Amino acid sequence: LWGRAEHAEPELAPLDVPPSLERKGAGIVMFAYGLNDDLVSRFLHEAESSARRIKRLNPTVPIALFASPNVRPSFAWDMVLPVSVEDMNRTAVAGGKQFITRLRYLARSPFQRTLALDSQALSCTGDLHEVLGVGVPELQNWTSDFDFAFQTGQHYVFPHNWALMYNWNERTQLLFERWLAFMSPRTEDDQRPLFKAVRELLMDTQLRHDLRPRVGLFHRDVINAMVSTSVAHAMVGGAGATKPRCSLVLEGALKLFHLAVDSEEEADAVCATINSGAGQPRMIVETAKREFHVVHSTKECEATVRRELGEDAHPCYYTSWNTHMNHRFLRKVVVIAQMRAEQRAKPVYMLGLDWHERLPQQLPKA
Repeated sequence: LWGRAEHAEPELAPLDVPPSLERKGAGIVMFAYGLNDDLVSRFLHEAESSARRIKRLNPTVPIALFASPNVRPSFAWDMVLPVSVEDMNRTAVAGGKQFITRLRYLARSPFQRTLALDSQALSCTGDLHEVLGVGVPELQNWTSDFDFAFQTGQHYVFPHNWALMYNWNERTQLLFERWLAFMSPRTEDDQRPLFKAVRELLMDTQLRHDLRPRVGLFHRDVINAMVSTSVAHAMVGGAGATKPRCSLVLEGALKLFHLAVDSEEEADAVCATINSGAGQPRMIVETAKREFHVVHSTKECEATVRRELGEDAHPCYYTSWNTHMNHRFLRKVVVIAQMRAEQRAKPVYMLGLDWHERLPQQLPKA
């Protein structure tokens, strides 16, 4: 998986960032665009529900929406920026999805520092300005160019593009351009191309040090999502299933959760459950829609999930193992690659904030 980099054929136009684009400050961008009106309506509803809650808890954080020209928002976005039909048609005519359009408009963010979120983003705390580094003096000299949410598999850490944060500069633009180079009109997702782009740039021994992007991972207490235990179940010969699902391991109060909710009351209830027991290692297990359980040990996690998968399953191999091994594996591979490339004794792989570097403890064995 970390072997020879693959090079895509040059099928697409350049990133095409307008030279007159002026970026200011830090903020959040969300999306509601496309050629299918029903889908756009659904994305708009989800994005506006998410944005209302973010704004209620974080009133000073600006939020911009990239939207189809015919979208009529009901929420008071700080900015509504049009996505051109021509850009959407450029991908759609070739039969692809709209991932390329999203990538192009991510590069056109009006903010210098951008937190890009999926339409299903549940805000649980009122300190997103700290995530963006606003009003926090020690975070003004941001060390990371690009941070992504992540999901884990048996041997790797993989981008989960529902949450991305980037500080626009020459290194970030190079990463976006390489990311686009691995896309095509037939691309089925934008996560694998990002993975390839990061891997290639970090292992490119010919790339000047000052052009090498500094890439980090969100700490799990900042950004978290549910992952189906069918990933783990399949590893031991089980059949796939949508649920149960498990979160990555948490320690503190979670800031943003990848989840759509139907009301503020439901949002408050979910956040209260997720953040109960904050301050100690825990995992959230969803056994059915909106049925969340907080577990504090591998044994407790397995007991909860086996009630759904059966006694022969070993569902928490995946969830307990990824507590520390995947993060350590990614850091080891990337740091070694960069140390070799730069011939330096000091790793140049930057993780940015303190909460990126504090690895959660492994769930204790009960």
